[in-house]
Amino acid sequence: LVDVALVRMSAEWASLLEDVSLGFVCLQDLDEEARDDREMVLAAVQERGWELRSASPRLRADRCVVLAAVQKHGDALQDASEELRRDQQVVLAATRASYGASALRWAAGELLEDRHFALQAVNVTGLSLQFLSPHF
Repeated sequence: LVDVALVRMSAEWASLLEDVSLGFVCLQDLDEEARDDREMVLAAVQERGWELRSASPRLRADRCVVLAAVQKHGDALQDASEELRRDQQVVLAATRASYGASALRWAAGELLEDRHFALQAVNVTGLSLQFLSPHF
């Protein structure tokens, strides 16, 4: 059994969606409605994770959108909601995609003091140690 959802969109919206996906148009140049459209934001962040900063607050709190962004650009974690900066899976994904584990500087403080999380982060890269609690 397969569910199929058909969505009708205007040719103008479809063209804009394609332009965003290809990087011809940035989210920051779009209106509020487009920056709050999940499909539009996903099209942007799946290619350019850093564009999460231009997404609506609602979508910066959407786990799927944030995961797509941080997997492409780890430091996009800085633009995620506070709740998602405490999410171990999101933060570890960001750590994997960031240079020198730099995404960890945006993680919630309590996460950086969690021993279980610290071990996982160090397994991703030993460079994580520079951002973890000094008592490890």
